[in-house]
Amino acid sequence: MPRSQENQARALIQNDYDRKTIPAIEAEIKELKNFLKAYNEKCCDTVYKKLASTRKEVVTPLTMDDQTYAAAWLKVEYRHKKFAEDAPPLFTDNNEQVRSKSEVIIANSLKAAGVPYRYEFPLLVDRNAADNYDAADNMGSAHVTASVKSRAKTPDFYDLDICQLHPDFYCLNLRTRQEFAWEHFGMMDDPEYAARATEKLALYAENGFFPGKNLVITMETSAKPLSSKLLKSVIQTYLK
Repeated sequence: MPRSQENQARALIQNDYDRKTIPAIEAEIKELKNFLKAYNEKCCDTVYKKLASTRKEVVTPLTMDDQTYAAAWLKVEYRHKKFAEDAPPLFTDNNEQVRSKSEVIIANSLKAAGVPYRYEFPLLVDRNAADNYDAADNMGSAHVTASVKSRAKTPDFYDLDICQLHPDFYCLNLRTRQEFAWEHFGMMDDPEYAARATEKLALYAENGFFPGKNLVITMETSAKPLSSKLLKSVIQTYLK
């Protein structure tokens, strides 16, 4: 073909390639379906599912299905923060009291999406984690991290460097089994509140919680309230 028809030639070649890939894609889909069918029939999960209910009560399965895993995750006990006597009576669809209308919306959105969560679950963090990272240059970062974790796991320690953060929601992505802290900042047009939020986010980052990795952040102002459409997108992106 003449050079003047180069674009047409490219389109014809591309079309020929696309046409030849269709049978390969169809074959690949067929193989994947066959694999999934065989896997679902023979995987170790089916052994547990076929047990009598009385035996299931005394057996610890090698793996857990989503429902069982979520139930075990939600059974974890922790001390809840107290509410002031004059706190407004705001309750979620799970009949738990929360501190703002936005938290009601978030909690109900998580429940509707089938995302397990713990409200204000305590996380131990190190106020001087940033200094420890600097010290890691001489000591080795693994050593410093291990030191912080060992102190945090000791039940009877007293260390002014260690404090608790209570993310509004501590969520579980059942598909990946990954946990996310969720912080909602509802008064970002208040300078003092915004400054405290910045300090809190810095403390999260210094302790290994990063947005998009294991930390979800939502914000609102009086002029820009929380959007239910945004919540659905956030939940779908990180927690489904």
